[in-house]
Amino acid sequence: MDDKADKTQLPVPGETLNPGGAHKHHTRYKNSPRITQVHLSAIMGRYMNMTLAELREAETIGDLTSMEHMVVSVAIKAIETGDYSRMNALLDRAVGKVKEVVEAHHIEHGEIMQRIPREEILRLLKASKE
Repeated sequence: MDDKADKTQLPVPGETLNPGGAHKHHTRYKNSPRITQVHLSAIMGRYMNMTLAELREAETIGDLTSMEHMVVSVAIKAIETGDYSRMNALLDRAVGKVKEVVEAHHIEHGEIMQRIPREEILRLLKASKE
C-alpha cells in the first residue's frame, strides 16, 4: 500500500491522529497586540492625506509594518485603477459603515388642507368638476 492510501484510511479505534497534540503557537504571536479599530484608524489617517507620489515613496521605505504596507498598497491600487472597493472595505473596518438616514414624514390629511390656501383648494375643486 502506498503512503497516500494510508493517509485516507480511517483511524483504528483508540489510535491518536495527532500524538504530538495541537500546534503550539509561538509566544511571540500569542502575546502580540491585537489590531484594533483605533490602530487601523491611526494608520489610515497617516497615509490617506498623502499624494500618489508620497504614497509610492512611503511604499519603498523598508520600515513599514505589514499593516502599513497593506494600507499604502491598497491606497495606491485604488488611485491607479479607480476601483475603491478595497479602500471602502478598509474604511468600513476603521471608521464603520456609514448608516444611510432615511427620513419619513407623516402628514395628516387635515394638515395638508391647512397648508394649502383656501382659494387654491376651491380652484382645484372647481377644476376637477369641469
